[in-house]
Amino acid sequence: MKNYLTHDEWCIIEEGFHPEYNEITESIMSIGNGRMGQRGNFEEGYSGKTLQGNYVAGVYFPDKTRVAGGKTGTLITSPR
Repeated sequence: MKNYLTHDEWCIIEEGFHPEYNEITESIMSIGNGRMGQRGNFEEGYSGKTLQGNYVAGVYFPDKTRVAGGKTGTLITSPR
C-alpha cells in the first residue's frame, strides 16, 4: 500500500496532490451503493493518467480492444 494518505479513524485524507498515485486515489475516493458508482476523478479535464468512469450494475459496453498477442479482449465498462 502506498503510504501517502493520512491515517484517520473516520476520514480519508490526501494532503497535497500526488499525480503518480492518481489512479489509486480515484479508486479510494469512489462512491457507490451497489447499483451505481462514481469513480473519484476530476470534474474538469485532467491531462495526466486517469481512469474516468461511472458504473451501473447490469449495464455494460463490450469494448473489443486488442490485447497482447493479437487476441481480442472484452473490457466491461459503462458508456458515458
